[in-house]
Amino acid sequence: HTQFFFQTLSMVNAELKYIQMGLFHDLIHLEYLDLSGNKFDVVPPEILNSHGLKVLILDNNLFESLNDKSFTVSFPISHIETCS
Repeated sequence: HTQFFFQTLSMVNAELKYIQMGLFHDLIHLEYLDLSGNKFDVVPPEILNSHGLKVLILDNNLFESLNDKSFTVSFPISHIETCS
């Protein structure tokens, strides 16, 4: 079982539509995630399972609407950015 020690991960303009379950499971030190410019229409639930995440950037995706239920997490994310 391998754990990775990335604190920052940027997957900008990667044309992602979804995140595979378990992708962030071993990224226990991930604090900053930038998924700007992709094709998400909902907040991927797998992202919300990254317990150390403090900053989540989701600018320029395909969200039609976001609300409090879009971000149901059990840990504090200090900054979420969702400009379109």
